[in-house]
Amino acid sequence: MSKAKILIPVLVIACALALLFIPQDEEGGRKEPATAARIVLYGYTEEGRISWEIAAEEGRIERDEEDLSDVTIRFPQEDGEDLLISAASLIQRGRIRTLSGEVRIKRGDTFEMSTDSLNWNDDTSTLSADRINLVYGKIEVVGRGFLYDLESQLVSLSNGLEGRIAREEPIFISAERAEEENGRIVIAGNVVLESGKKSYRCDRLESDREGKIITLSGSVAAYLPEGELTGERLVIGPDGVSVSGSVRLDLELKGENGA
Repeated sequence: MSKAKILIPVLVIACALALLFIPQDEEGGRKEPATAARIVLYGYTEEGRISWEIAAEEGRIERDEEDLSDVTIRFPQEDGEDLLISAASLIQRGRIRTLSGEVRIKRGDTFEMSTDSLNWNDDTSTLSADRINLVYGKIEVVGRGFLYDLESQLVSLSNGLEGRIAREEPIFISAERAEEENGRIVIAGNVVLESGKKSYRCDRLESDREGKIITLSGSVAAYLPEGELTGERLVIGPDGVSVSGSVRLDLELKGENGA
């Protein structure tokens, strides 16, 4: 018997067995599968490129609903490192997917983030969370009002933040908002820095991910043990502090007895 003739009865038997194992309800109608293991889902751009990939250990998918566990999501990037997300579970209702349980977000060596719950809106190509912990090199920030634009790869915090820059003498930060883009972090809005006996106030802070050169701008005021220093721009670098633009220095002079 030829190979073609052998294949036909094998296919018939396989189809018959498959029909026997299709779940049915009491009236004989077909049911959707309850659960499945090792699920992989893909999303595509209008040009046919993969825009996202979801891998889950198990879950249930029915129409516009997803209930998945042990989830990993990859967002491929053409001109940079892929964005990776892992979470204990993912639930989709309509166009919103909610990830929860030890949610971790990572983009190569650029940054890492963690949160308890993360919303993914496929229509607006954004990720959002009420509160998130961001580790950006030696800068760690806990912020609220987190938003990540998947197309522009822009990270923003808009509802207040507190942070720390790991230096020989750590710098503690509080401010209203922050953004990360193109290898720089910008923190703005009533920025306050505390480091040992020194404190600073400004409108805007900009730093590289290593926190080596920190630039303060906009109504800068530095409160130092020696006195108060004000200007439009202040740079905290490896060799100390420099200030420029309408500089004013008010020294606190003390005598030998400290008075």
